[in-house]
Amino acid sequence: KQFEEAGRLYGEVVQAAPAHLEARRGLAEVAHWRGDRSEALERYEALLAETHDPDIEEKLKAIRAEAEIASAPAEPSATDSSMGEGPQALARAMEQATRFEVAKQYPDAERVYRETLQQHPGNDEIRSALARVLSWQGSHQEAATLYREVLARHPEDQDIRTALAQVLSWQKQFEEAGRLYGTLFRSHT
Repeated sequence: KQFEEAGRLYGEVVQAAPAHLEARRGLAEVAHWRGDRSEALERYEALLAETHDPDIEEKLKAIRAEAEIASAPAEPSATDSSMGEGPQALARAMEQATRFEVAKQYPDAERVYRETLQQHPGNDEIRSALARVLSWQGSHQEAATLYREVLARHPEDQDIRTALAQVLSWQKQFEEAGRLYGTLFRSHT
């Protein structure tokens, strides 16, 4: 929904002022966020040809790398019996999920993280990675629950505290988010 609204607003600006670079860049970003790499590439390439902006060139390189990763042969599923449950299987599953994240294939990353967490229920690295992917997909309640579980076991982990505060603010739970941000601020002063 947010992508659709942003795309609509940028589109209106471009319709009114076709040369408006920031709105055109916004349309390219929205296409990328939606996972439409071909449209994003087309829009960024047009912008680069016009502006020669090194930031746009870097963005193009990143999108091309994502496309390359996404087109790479898929690894076996984390639950395949051939993978086992040892440290090597865990590393392969985490690598596979990370590849899905980089390619913005969040439902696939979520699936691998969930499967791997079932096999390694005490692994908070997996739990926090799953929370991250869930939060990106708008599943804020479940993400917050997972982050709280990790924070309960690792109260010193400032990254998890920050991630939880961010998810809570997305849920408009500003009081609790504010307390967490306050704790972060006090720990750095």
